[in-house]
Amino acid sequence: MKHDEKAPDYLTIEIKHMDKSWGIIHAMPREFSTGSVGYFGVGKIFNPENPKARYQLGLNIALIGSKKKGLKPLRASLRLPVESEMKTAPSKT
Repeated sequence: MKHDEKAPDYLTIEIKHMDKSWGIIHAMPREFSTGSVGYFGVGKIFNPENPKARYQLGLNIALIGSKKKGLKPLRASLRLPVESEMKTAPSKT
């Protein structure tokens, strides 16, 4: 598993378009359900040209190669069965 021993305690990310700031998000260290490590941030930003237009933002920043070996992603265990795997109840006729 890869680890970044020089990674900072947090990241500050500014969302910009043409030198106009839409907002700032702080991303904190996180271990993801996949086993990877990195940063996660969440917040709200707005369009500076239309302050009534607000956006919600979620941000995952994963360190490439940081996934623990042999760990299966959590999402794989939550997979819904496809139709061919579903058992149907016998019809009552």
